[in-house]
Amino acid sequence: MTKRRRIAAFLCALFLFALSAGAVSHEELLFIAAEDMVLPLADDMAFFNQGYLYISSDFFTGAVRDALGVAVARIGDSVLLYRGEQSLLFRGHYAYAQDSEQNNYAPGMILRGENAYVPAAMVARYFELLYSTTDVEHGKLVWLRKPSFPMKEKAFARAAAAQLNMVYQEYLRAPEPEPEPAPPEEPEAQENFSDFSPPEALTGPETDFTPVPPEPVRETPTPSISAETSVTPAAPDSDSAKPPSAAPSPKPLTPSAPKSPAAPDSNSTTSPSATQTPKPSAAQTPKPLAPSAPKSPSAPAETPVTPAAPDSQPVAPVETPVTSDHSSAPDNSAPPPDSEPAPRREQTLYLCLRAGDNASALLDALDRHHLRATLFCDETFLAEQGDLLRRVTATGYRVGLYLPSGADASALARLETCNLLLQRTTMEKTRLVFADGAGETTLQAIRNAGFVCLLPDTKLDGGSLQTSRQASDLLKRLPRDSNAVSVWLDGTVSASGLNAFVNDALELDDAILPWTEAASA
Repeated sequence: MTKRRRIAAFLCALFLFALSAGAVSHEELLFIAAEDMVLPLADDMAFFNQGYLYISSDFFTGAVRDALGVAVARIGDSVLLYRGEQSLLFRGHYAYAQDSEQNNYAPGMILRGENAYVPAAMVARYFELLYSTTDVEHGKLVWLRKPSFPMKEKAFARAAAAQLNMVYQEYLRAPEPEPEPAPPEEPEAQENFSDFSPPEALTGPETDFTPVPPEPVRETPTPSISAETSVTPAAPDSDSAKPPSAAPSPKPLTPSAPKSPAAPDSNSTTSPSATQTPKPSAAQTPKPLAPSAPKSPSAPAETPVTPAAPDSQPVAPVETPVTSDHSSAPDNSAPPPDSEPAPRREQTLYLCLRAGDNASALLDALDRHHLRATLFCDETFLAEQGDLLRRVTATGYRVGLYLPSGADASALARLETCNLLLQRTTMEKTRLVFADGAGETTLQAIRNAGFVCLLPDTKLDGGSLQTSRQASDLLKRLPRDSNAVSVWLDGTVSASGLNAFVNDALELDDAILPWTEAASA
């Protein structure tokens, strides 16, 4: 019997140990490394799904981008990975990705909230990178590197053991979100609010008053009425609020409130020099004469009755505008001079640039202001600037096709060739065209083929835009009779000149947008 109890106790202890071990265990951590760098450990950097390892698209930024040579561009729910002439486009919840030749690669990416995750093995294989996972202490090491990296997987894991341990310790020391402490002011605020409204304030003898009126009592410097004999005690709001049994003198009135003598007082105990006699009704009509009446306190009610006084003639409300021919009244009421310029109306500037050798510098100038434009590219630019075109399409710029002057005979064939080059690089086509110097017949043929032709309102015409003076002159040339103006910059345009033009336009509250099909409507 004793032996059975020992076996039962041992089994119970073993069962409890298994439960405790299961409670402590957690999912394996994924350490991410690129070339010789071990990245900080984060829960939202990578995960396994149906046997595939997915890594965040943000992995291909910063130092990792420079080390591996693969960059990322995010547009809405689409992600573009590119290096040189190679590019992979992941769209939304598509089950595959496409390259510049429209070849499909599976699996596609996974969206989790605002984060986009791409399959690590497929991306590495397409961009000719080496990808491996190695078991290390506390988890697995996911490693991407170029084929020329001189170390193998296990050798790198042993060499990076110190870095992995340091990253793991930092991960454990990461502060957990602390609960917000309750603000200590709340109980004090409730006690203070209770002090302002005691029950006695609402049950006193003067029930017509609200519990707020202690403020006027502070302004009673002297209780004597004789000190107020030279000032008109006009405060109808306080007198009407007094109970009928109050003293005849208006005690809360301050001696510095000389209001107009239009408020009658029913008290007959005030001195005759400050009495408001209600019988002359004409004393209430000339209210504009109030500024000159308080200067002579000895004139009670006769002063406002005499509106024909010569010193008060400029202030007379009715007679001055009717009888004066050459007085100073027209000068006081004259409108603003017509010579002042009217405030400038806000405009929308559709910015169109000719793509050339300095296209990257012009894009940098617009990026600093978080602005976008439409870049018109010729056949040579489309064939040679693949990386720049991918940057243009991935960051929100618009692409148009540029036909040089004299290409009327082969216009449609050139546009088709340009669109094929654009599609090969960015997997997109465009309908925006600027046919430089084309005739109406050629423009109509281009429109019939489904394109939208740019007819700019203002052109630089091969001029120069390099200084702030030239930027100001170009801005003055813009037509002011339209709310929307298209601006074509084809010439010697520098980044500093474009920056000056943009600064001047933004100071005038103009909006700068890329030219699109909607803008041409």
